[in-house]
Amino acid sequence: MKKISYFVAQFAIVAAAMAVMPSCSGSDSTDNKSADGEKKVAAKEKSDTVAPANPVIRYVDDEKLMEEYNLAKDFKESIQRSQSKLISAQQSRENELQQLGSQIENKMKSNSYTSESEYNADIARAQKKQQDAQTYLGNLQRTTELEISQLQNQLQDSIQSYIKIFSEKNGYDAVLLKSAGLYFNPALDVTEEVVKGLNSRYNKVAK
Repeated sequence: MKKISYFVAQFAIVAAAMAVMPSCSGSDSTDNKSADGEKKVAAKEKSDTVAPANPVIRYVDDEKLMEEYNLAKDFKESIQRSQSKLISAQQSRENELQQLGSQIENKMKSNSYTSESEYNADIARAQKKQQDAQTYLGNLQRTTELEISQLQNQLQDSIQSYIKIFSEKNGYDAVLLKSAGLYFNPALDVTEEVVKGLNSRYNKVAK
């Protein structure tokens, strides 16, 4: 099974510009407003590209997150069901084709075919079943892959959106994945807080 991938690193850098009250009408006031507007834009662009002097960084244990986030657990079960359905369908079609092949072989060995046309009809029937099985399994596999991809995207979006809110609320400049680094001070671990927050806003949809 493909590993569910996701990225939860988010940066929250907010810049506030000073509000400028409109002055009296006239050519000078218009020029001043235009100049002030350009300064505000330039200041915001600069603040958006300058990293904090002392960034506040935390990390999340991604393995633990996937084990304890209820949405991730539900998605894992859903993916396992889809894959089991695909495997079962493959085995079923394979067994049908093997049985049909054995029947043809036994009829040949026992000289049960009364004519060449009867034999050719059985061969054509077996080929048609094989083609139908390939088409069905191909469609089922594509459907399964699409479902897994959609679940992965939904899970990733859920985690990313919450991490952004979580980071802004707590004043964190970055929340990293444990698997993406070589070492993190355990004191920087916010996994439990993130899992608790994610689960508190997750409403399982009855199936």
